[in-house]
Amino acid sequence: MKFSLEYLMDSIIRLDHWLEEHNFKGYEPFDGLSSYLRPLTLR
Repeated sequence: MKFSLEYLMDSIIRLDHWLEEHNFKGYEPFDGLSSYLRPLTLR
């Protein structure tokens, strides 16, 4: 499957819009590793 420059640019634009709509918030599974509550979650 070949990807065109148009397809790539469309994907980047859609990603940019999604990030702006969600105030650049995302899910990072390792964010909890630096939390001060981490010792309470790991036994």
